Amino acid sequence: MLFMLIFVVVLSWKYTKINTSLSGVRTRSNYKIGSLQEATVQKAILKRELKRYFASPFYVFNTLAMPIMFLIFAIAVTFFNHQTIEVMQEIMPIDAIRSFIPFLGAIFAITTCTTSSSISLEGKKLWISKVLPIEPKEIFKGKIGLNLIVVLPITFLGNIFLAIRFEQNIYEIFLTMLMSLTYALFISHIGLICNLKWPRFDWKTETQVIKRGFATTISVFIGLITGIGSLLGTIRLSDLISTPIMVMCISIIMLCLCFFMNRWLHRKGSKIWYTL
Repeated sequence: MLFMLIFVVVLSWKYTKINTSLSGVRTRSNYKIGSLQEATVQKAILKRELKRYFASPFYVFNTLAMPIMFLIFAIAVTFFNHQTIEVMQEIMPIDAIRSFIPFLGAIFAITTCTTSSSISLEGKKLWISKVLPIEPKEIFKGKIGLNLIVVLPITFLGNIFLAIRFEQNIYEIFLTMLMSLTYALFISHIGLICNLKWPRFDWKTETQVIKRGFATTISVFIGLITGIGSLLGTIRLSDLISTPIMVMCISIIMLCLCFFMNRWLHRKGSKIWYTL
């Protein structure tokens, strides 16, 4: 009985230490925190937009078709279709052909727009983006960035093939790339503004938004009018103003328009975003 009493006293005295030793998990004393991966808000938004984009095969096909057609055309002209170039040279000098190359990539770039349906495609999940502790302008940047990622790499590659085929100099290559960039920026902003003004959330299939949405139709119409109109205007004024100067002036005008549209998105566009 005495030994039992001593055992109980000792056990109760050392119980916590014994229980901790039996059930606790020991860690090494030399533990060090490794490197932590951290992503910016903009990168996270862009990653989300890319994931949503590639989740829809029809969305990808409908927006990538024109840039891929331009790339195929550029490759064909560069490596295979020499007779077409000879016929073109009979119509106009090679220098004149080189001066109008910037409009090719630009027109194909301006007919591709992911932003005109990106808001509508969020559908019933739009509230998730609206409740995030992120300013609307950051979301707008992600949607514009997606369109640039889709359009510019393929368009730039096509421009490079044409630059090789027509032996463009550095200045001509710069104008070609600049015009493709400005037109892609322009249609990205136009598409986003149109989708803010005319969103559609009652769609049953994605085709209703991507192919037949009112915002998409208006964006494509504005893009075609702008691209073809600038080309015809340059041809008409070619006797008064050289084509390279016209290309530079058009690019500057387009960049100025993008600046004002960006300001509109930050101010009025953000207010519209919260009312959707």
